[in-house]
Amino acid sequence: MKSDDENISNAKKASPQSLLSELDGAINKAVPWANRASIAEDAFYCWWAGQSDDGRKRKRDGEPTPWPWDGASDTRVRLVEEKIRELCAVCESAWTRGKWEFAGVDGFDFIKAGKFNQLLKWQIKTQMGRNAERQRKLATKYMFMYGLAIIAVSWSKKERLGLIDIAPIDLARKFGIEKEWLAYTQNPMIFSGQFAPETLAKAQLVVDLDTLLYAPITEEYNPEKSLALWLGEFYPDANDAACLVAAKSLREKQTAQIPQKRVVKECPAWSAFLPFENIFFPTETEDLSEARWIALRKWLTRTDVESNAEWPKNFKEELLKHEGQSSTKVLEGLRKNSERWKRSQRADSEFVRSTDNTGLYEIYEFYYRATDERGLEQLKKCVFSEHVKGGNGEYILAEDGIYDENGDYPFVALEINPDGDCLIDNYGIPYALYTHQMEVKEARDARINAKDINILPPVVRDVRDMGRPFQLGPDVPVYESVRGSTQWMKTPDSKTYLATEIENTVKIDIDRYCGTSNTGVPDNVTQAIQSYILSGYLSSMGELLTRTFQLDQLYLPETVVTRVSGIIDKPFKISREEISGQFDVYITFDPREMDSQVAVEKAKQLVEIIQLDRNGIIDINKAVSLAVSMVDPLWAEKLITDAQKGALKEISDEQNNVSLIMTGQEPPMREDEPSAGMRLQYLQNLLAKSPEVQGKIATNPFVKSLFENRVKHLQFALIQQRNAQTGKLGVNPVMKA
Repeated sequence: MKSDDENISNAKKASPQSLLSELDGAINKAVPWANRASIAEDAFYCWWAGQSDDGRKRKRDGEPTPWPWDGASDTRVRLVEEKIRELCAVCESAWTRGKWEFAGVDGFDFIKAGKFNQLLKWQIKTQMGRNAERQRKLATKYMFMYGLAIIAVSWSKKERLGLIDIAPIDLARKFGIEKEWLAYTQNPMIFSGQFAPETLAKAQLVVDLDTLLYAPITEEYNPEKSLALWLGEFYPDANDAACLVAAKSLREKQTAQIPQKRVVKECPAWSAFLPFENIFFPTETEDLSEARWIALRKWLTRTDVESNAEWPKNFKEELLKHEGQSSTKVLEGLRKNSERWKRSQRADSEFVRSTDNTGLYEIYEFYYRATDERGLEQLKKCVFSEHVKGGNGEYILAEDGIYDENGDYPFVALEINPDGDCLIDNYGIPYALYTHQMEVKEARDARINAKDINILPPVVRDVRDMGRPFQLGPDVPVYESVRGSTQWMKTPDSKTYLATEIENTVKIDIDRYCGTSNTGVPDNVTQAIQSYILSGYLSSMGELLTRTFQLDQLYLPETVVTRVSGIIDKPFKISREEISGQFDVYITFDPREMDSQVAVEKAKQLVEIIQLDRNGIIDINKAVSLAVSMVDPLWAEKLITDAQKGALKEISDEQNNVSLIMTGQEPPMREDEPSAGMRLQYLQNLLAKSPEVQGKIATNPFVKSLFENRVKHLQFALIQQRNAQTGKLGVNPVMKA
């Protein structure tokens, strides 16, 4: 008998049973990962058994008095959360300030790269918008908290039902008789004679449509209802009532409105997933792109299930019988059975994440590679539920088919500590710093307890006064049998400075580990750790951008591409075979640039280096772009245009100057004309090829004078530029470009 692994790899023999068997095995093997995740959550959220809302240790019924006393400090030191927030902020700065670069492998010129860069930024910031930003930030937090996060990249198409106007000509178009109907409406007698066989069918359709629209309603025949049936065929988004209303309006007014879905948003979508919570894979997986299978667990509402028209009716009916049932009980029960929690039976101590699935229904989307009968590997997808079986005991599939003929999994992994062989060997900041945070908590509790006992130390009283009332406060009498027998107990020397030293030392260790700022950690160490973290993070973000852009090339309409980026010389939409390996997107960022002073100093150094460039080996345009982006990325985005746009702007400006000349106005003369050669070339070409300009100059002496003066001005500016070059070189080049 073949193993589940072998069955999954065979497209003919793969079954839900094989997939679920693999899933159950992965869930059981993921217990160590779930335990680390539990510890990470304890550290991040500052959870432990027996907590009280006021941050004090309180005696509970049937439990011993807490140490050192009832009401002692039980501080929640959110140090781990603070460090994760700082690191997320570092990554956010790298994402915001980083430079997106398209690296082509097949003559990917810089102009096209600039256009695609502009398109991708517009799409992510505008089209994908707030949800994409939220999912990316959530995945970043998952990465630091658990050590591993996964982002899914999919194509999202949002449709909305709206009303459209229709007329008889639209129905004729649906019937395929638009020309014949127009001819008929102009001359109804056109079809009164004999017809050739090839036109007989269309002529009959014209008559049928005329009957539907204009024939009276009789007991034997109701054309209004028949027209409504045809409208239901042509406009499947409209229900019977809407079709009947539209049919009545068409017959009475020759126009109507009918519901039809229209696309209101179509773009890539990102979704953040937490391993072994809502995404699953074999525990031995080292590279997500090479996983044998990947499964997404989704919780749907009743409306989600019932409104899915593509799923079989028996699947939906059976799924709705299993409200709230989960297939991962073994992982969900780890916290309440752990040593840290089992002593406390309070409900709030068992909280991990929201596990209340009331009103929700569990399904799985399985992605797996399988080989077809031709021996070709395909990426397949099937949707089913562990709880839904038919009468024969077989699982009922909601979806089953080829997801992608040649593509990879639509997932990107974010790792923080890729030191182990497998993905689930990763662990996050909280797991590494759990003990450190508890040390800081103990030091903080000791200082608070020392403060409390010094403000209000224990009181010593005579044994005979035990029954007498006792209260501390201004002007409150103290009753004692022997004068002076009631007195403060001498408090111990708590040496709180030791607790402060411990806390500061631990914080230095934490900041050195995390790469966060601390005066006790050398700057070069902090920058090195940040560079190490950001190199992996930005690599994952580059992969995310690459996969996002690949989806654009598959599905984004050419009209949108042209509107955003201008005309592309080659088709933008291409097949997966053409996309594969065509280019990659990567992000570069220097962590030191988060310090504005460092960024400004780097920009100044760049200016000084440019001044040393005697041979012109530095691209000035790129240098200026780099300097501006270091100072402020927003400035770079708003101010800098690519070389092609710069040239178009110069030509457009000179076209305006020509318009002024043609109307008898003199254009402004600038002392500095850096693009004088380009402008002069444009005027010369215009004079040679435009009969209108030639005629205007020939017939209007004033226009001729203005035009010649403009040419002389540009020629002089060009000479001045060459003289400046001669001053540097000592001679004019003999062979001019």
